[in-house]
Parts: sequence; structure tokens; C-alpha cells
Amino acid sequence: MQKTLLVGAAVGLSASASAQTLTMAGGCPGAIDVTVEGLTPEGIAVFLSGGAGEGDDVIGFGRCTGTVTGLAGIRFMSRLVADGDGRVRARPGVRADGCDRPIQVLDISTCTVSNVATAADGGGGGGSDAPHLSEPFVAESDSTWWCGGTGISYTNYGFLTFDECQDIANRTGTNWYGGVSSPIAGPFWIGEDGPDTAVIGSDGYWTDEIVVSRDDLHQCVLGIYDRRSDPSEFPEEELYVDGEGRTWHFWSFAAQTHAQAMAWASDVGGRIINPNSVGRVGTLAFTIPTHQCHAGAEFNGGGTCNSDNICNFYVGFFE
Repeated sequence: MQKTLLVGAAVGLSASASAQTLTMAGGCPGAIDVTVEGLTPEGIAVFLSGGAGEGDDVIGFGRCTGTVTGLAGIRFMSRLVADGDGRVRARPGVRADGCDRPIQVLDISTCTVSNVATAADGGGGGGSDAPHLSEPFVAESDSTWWCGGTGISYTNYGFLTFDECQDIANRTGTNWYGGVSSPIAGPFWIGEDGPDTAVIGSDGYWTDEIVVSRDDLHQCVLGIYDRRSDPSEFPEEELYVDGEGRTWHFWSFAAQTHAQAMAWASDVGGRIINPNSVGRVGTLAFTIPTHQCHAGAEFNGGGTCNSDNICNFYVGFFE
């Protein structure tokens, strides 16, 4: 059922005195139009979500320690810079399980928060017409991930071209899955490379990046990873229009683990992507783990990253 995002009442001490106004519009799941007004001109705004719903949790670290929010189980989602009028506009993707999650915005300059915006039952909007998150993900199987740690719900869509597989990933908001120790023998699609090429991960113990024609047929295995650890880095959302006219929403991480990058991907309904996809041609960045317990290959001719080490990642989706 479609849901329309409505503005909720201000909650908490800081929220009640706030001059910031957060509004959202559009169908959920899908791409949502978000506007924040009343921020410090050219200041930093941080989007927060309530992993446990609405409440009165207090920010416990950083410049704004002590600020009372309208949220319970605070999660930091993304960081944006307000324009000269103190306004932020964004169009993030919201997956089905995030439609009821309350959102609030923190003004870093003043340490005040906006009203809380939540999703309420109602008519649909235009968001569901976008390719991104336009259909629900139906998982066919579950697997243990991280060598006995958290798991992944996944579906094997069979042997497809890269573009066919990526289209499903974008519509369902899922991430790539594969690699040695996974239940399905590889190779698997794990990312784009160029106009005519894409990347697979094989069954090798320390898998390197393998570039093949994007018209080849390889297994398309996609899923949603359980949350092992929250992101600790909150980059600004960036936009890029590719040669096919698609608008990419993406985030560049300089120092995260695989688990942190995949948690961010799950929150935004995106996936770990090759920087080439968003115009950063030749930039090194890591793929999903292609050895399930230990390492991921690196896009664009790099090496590998141990899954629990700090690495660099690009996360994104297109509409």
C-alpha cells in the first residue's frame, strides 16, 4: 500500500523551540521530496532517524551533545549543506521498511532540531513511479554472513546480463551478494565498470576484480544484509547524471568497514557501486565482500580489503 509522508508534530525540548521546518512529499516506498527550511545559511544539516520510533533521546557526542531529539534509537543518516537561504532540498529513496520511521533534522550551527516527520497511511504520490524502489523485494533464502555473525536475506534471479541484474537491484533496493562460502557457486555480478563492461566476483579465495562484457550472462544474486554495525561517517549526498540520462544519488565513504557501508546501503535502498558509475573514472573503491568472511575486491584495478578493516566505498542508486 502506498503511503504519503506527512509532517508530524514537534517532539522534545529542542524540537518545540525549533525554527526549522521539515516537510516530505511523495509515495512511499520510492523517491521522496524532502525540504528543510529555517536552517543556518550555508550551515551543515544532519538528517537523523529514529530506529526505535519517536521518543526523547539525547545526542550523546559531538558539538551538539545534550540536544534533546524527538526520536528513540537515534541513527545518523546523512549530512547536507544548506543554501544561502537556509534551505535544504533532497530526494532520497525510502524503502518499504523505512516508511514509518520518524525523521528529524539537526542544525549543527545552532544545535536545534526540526519537527519530526513520519509516514502515515494515505494516497500514493509520484515516488513509486520511479525505477528506484518501485517494487518490493521478496527474499527466497537466508544465509549466515560474516562467518557466523549476522545474516542476509537474498534471491538468486538466475543468469542475467549486468543491466538486467542492476535494474532489479535498483527497483528492489537490494545489494549485490556472492563470493566464496556463499551458498551459491559463482561467479556473480558485483558492479559496473564502463559503458560496455561490468565486474564479477568469482569463487577464488582472495577474489580479484574480474572485468567482463556487461552483456555476458552471470548469476544475479541480490539481497539485504542484516545490520552488523552502524556507519560512523556521514558524507553529503551527491548527484550525477550518466550517459543514459539516469540521475544517480550517491555517497562517498573514506573510512568504513564493509558492514558499515552495507548498513548505509540498506538504509537508502542502494548498493555498493563502482565510482566509474558516477563519473569518478578510475577511482579506487571496494566492492562487497567477495570472500564472505574476509575480503572484498577493489574496483578499477586495486587490491583487496579485509572486511573488518577501514576501507573506502561508494554507495548509490539511480532514478
